[in-house]
Amino acid sequence: AVSNNVLVNGFGHPQDYWKGDETNAGKELWAEYFSYHMAGDEESLYNLLRFFPEASKVLDQYAQSLGG
Repeated sequence: AVSNNVLVNGFGHPQDYWKGDETNAGKELWAEYFSYHMAGDEESLYNLLRFFPEASKVLDQYAQSLGG
């Protein structure tokens, strides 16, 4: 989603997935954030914070509101 499907590595969703719903990128960011927490992947969480500081704050607030 971030590269507008310019960078394709054989993993992830097909191109149609990204065209059908404008909220999919946000859903995927939440999915990544959640999976990093579940796996205890501190390096990926750090990178998320580093490259997307405002989104990280929103995701943290959302997780807190869910009791996380």
